[in-house]
Amino acid sequence: MHNLKVIHVLAYSGILTLGMLSFVFSKKEKESILEKRKLQENPIITLKSFLDGSWMLKYEKFMDDHFPWRSSFVDIAFQLNELKGIKNPNNARLITKTKDKKIDEKKIDLNKAARDINYLINAESASSKGLLIIAGRAFQVFGGTRASVKSYVDVVNEYRKILPDHVRVFNCIVPTGSSFIFVKEYDYLRDKEFKNIDDAYSLSSPNVINVPAKEAIVAHQDEYIYFASDHHWTARGAYYAYTAYCQASGLKATPLNKMTRKVKRNFLGTLYNLTKDESIKKNIDSVEYFIPSVSTDVKVFAEFASGGNSYGVFLGGDKAHLKIKTSVKNGKSVVVIKNSFGNPFSTFLINNYETVHVVDYRYFDSGLLRLIKNEEIDDVIFFHNVFSANTLSHSERQRIIKNPVSTENSSEKKTNEKKMETKKTNKNSKLELNDENSDSDTTN
Repeated sequence: MHNLKVIHVLAYSGILTLGMLSFVFSKKEKESILEKRKLQENPIITLKSFLDGSWMLKYEKFMDDHFPWRSSFVDIAFQLNELKGIKNPNNARLITKTKDKKIDEKKIDLNKAARDINYLINAESASSKGLLIIAGRAFQVFGGTRASVKSYVDVVNEYRKILPDHVRVFNCIVPTGSSFIFVKEYDYLRDKEFKNIDDAYSLSSPNVINVPAKEAIVAHQDEYIYFASDHHWTARGAYYAYTAYCQASGLKATPLNKMTRKVKRNFLGTLYNLTKDESIKKNIDSVEYFIPSVSTDVKVFAEFASGGNSYGVFLGGDKAHLKIKTSVKNGKSVVVIKNSFGNPFSTFLINNYETVHVVDYRYFDSGLLRLIKNEEIDDVIFFHNVFSANTLSHSERQRIIKNPVSTENSSEKKTNEKKMETKKTNKNSKLELNDENSDSDTTN
């Protein structure tokens, strides 16, 4: 019996010690996304505050707000309340963890990570602090800062400094669906994304042309511009960013009714796959796309894409470099540097340029400066959503590919590329089998 008491004392003491050490050394968050409030900061002690007891009261609140694993306990409490039938306001719930491995960019070698294609794909939304599910839709909770977006803007400014004056450089950052939740208590998410975009533009070189895409999208926020189940946006949302780009570049935007509209049904995207949430499953998406009347020498739309792969209709998915020659005979050329979010945006540019180069910086390693020089590019567009613009490894990758990337570990690289190509081939073959049954509507 005596030994059992000793074990209990030691175990209890160990738990207290572990909790104390975790409290002392753990990172202290400034706000609770789940509770939508600022957390108590560590109060500064003064003789007056110590004597009147106000310091102790504030310190107790500080401990309450920052005890170890607090966010996990709060999240569990929310879920237990839902099981008991107690609903959160607007039936909203926050998911802070998914089956995807969370990447801490502060603990990685950015130079190494910027060469790791698999890492870049997984880190595309590394600046997200979780998913908010409300009314059958999933929204990524934005966690970027002025400092993190500055890393990206610095890269754009570097290109502007190096490139000759006759080459125009555009910076286009667009908000995500989190800015358009339509529930007033979540307006702070909109404010964070909008402020971050404004911060980025304020940090741009005077010779970089900032595209007012945010304003154009806000003007059409009542339309279907973001998916409920996917972290991408719709072609309609991309179209309004395209009109903003035309405004900034002095080009004339082609009206939507001058293009052929098609629709693919039954699309459940990445955010549903992460959560398997039933409310999202019931709010199924569709993918519309608009085909310009301009002819091209390569296929711009993979019309065999269907179901969960329907977003692949834009450009046929992610390619390192796609060169598109169009029937527009004006001698103008453009290169878009983007990730998958920029795919639908790129399809509209064939209305205005004789040559369109689409570069996915995650895969491209042949040297952007060389491409721009050899292809006599007129306009360079850096295109991002606000999440990837705040993802450090993506910024570093775009810096590295200014010049051809070293082919270190080439055998390993070729093996990885072969595996990826095999996966793509198998995926496409499955898509082609569904081509005849593709649920597409065609209207003008």
